[in-house]
Amino acid sequence: MDNNGVVKKTWQLKPKSSTIIVLNKKGDVLFAKDGALTSEETNNVIKLIETQLKK
Repeated sequence: MDNNGVVKKTWQLKPKSSTIIVLNKKGDVLFAKDGALTSEETNNVIKLIETQLKK
């Protein structure tokens, strides 16, 4: 959660938009997108998260 808006300001995210950011345990950005995900992107993000959780 970004209750103080730090991430929103840092990434210059639009208000009332959907933003997906996937990080690894080190904090590296593995995926980021502002806006709706396509079905393919959704599937890829789920697989990416599952892979990262196994590490």
